[in-house]
Amino acid sequence: MVRCDDRAGVAIDSGVYDQVRAFRAPNSKHPKTGLHKRRLPFKALIELNAAAIADLAKSPEPFDLPEARPDRCDWHPSADWNDAAGQLDKVTKATAQHRAAVADGTAAPALNQLTLAFIRDGADAGDRHRLLYSAARNLGEFGCPPALAHALLTESALDSGLPPADVRRQIECGLKDASTSAPLAGEGGAA
Repeated sequence: MVRCDDRAGVAIDSGVYDQVRAFRAPNSKHPKTGLHKRRLPFKALIELNAAAIADLAKSPEPFDLPEARPDRCDWHPSADWNDAAGQLDKVTKATAQHRAAVADGTAAPALNQLTLAFIRDGADAGDRHRLLYSAARNLGEFGCPPALAHALLTESALDSGLPPADVRRQIECGLKDASTSAPLAGEGGAA
């Protein structure tokens, strides 16, 4: 099967499809500004200024969905979506089972391969934030001190092109989330 991005010669940044990045549906209302996400024709983008576009966004507007173009792409998003949802469900269940086993003392935490790969090689654009957070969280499952986590992860993250403020934030969030999840054996959990 030929993917649309391959045929078009465009690189897709898969990092924008993570759990913490919400894509707003057309006509949805932004929680802070109260403005609606609006579809605009190309002509409107060229001719309207920012104030006029913001004025349009004050109310939703119905639109017709674009028709599928099977002549341009043989990709079937619904099948891929269902496959991805099934894989995510398996990973989520396995992760929950492992965390429960670590919490009740029947399993030890494991340094996962993605953590080792991030420390060794960093990550490509699009996956950097997610993989840095994941590595920090994995280290946090061992009760890794923050200074050691920063020492292990910062250089690879910076070499991957992340700004220092993003590096600090991702590591701190990963460690914090690991500390608020189920405690490890010997740290208030079952021994």
